[in-house]
Amino acid sequence: MIVSGKLEGWEELQKVLKEMPASIEKRVIKKGIVDAAEMLVVELKATKLFKDNTGNLRKSIRPVKRGMKKGVIRGQVIAGAPHARLVEFGYMKKLKTGTFNVPGKYFMKKTFEQNRQKLIDGLKTKLEENVKKYQKRMARKAAKAAKVVKA
Repeated sequence: MIVSGKLEGWEELQKVLKEMPASIEKRVIKKGIVDAAEMLVVELKATKLFKDNTGNLRKSIRPVKRGMKKGVIRGQVIAGAPHARLVEFGYMKKLKTGTFNVPGKYFMKKTFEQNRQKLIDGLKTKLEENVKKYQKRMARKAAKAAKVVKA
């Protein structure tokens, strides 16, 4: 499932990120994506859109890929249980009396759609927090270097 959203103020944030060393920029973005993905994982584990008798499906939900390519922030959350795709998309069940369709619950898609703006806002907040932390750290390092030069 591929979904997208608009991050308001991304251009300004991207300018600040470009001023940072590449390794720090990458770390800040990945941390923001991980935090936003964790927010989605919490929502998915709390949803009542599907029945989970053993708890294995809920336990298997986790974030995996994250990063940025060509200015596009990407993150992925998966349900790793073997039966997750059957619950999400449905399946055909064969019985002696015939075959019938078991419809999917689409719990991941529905949960994302319900929380889309919350996740986008959370990502922006986390990115801003990480940028501010980095800027404070750099200011402290600069002040410390200035003290060493004076002494």
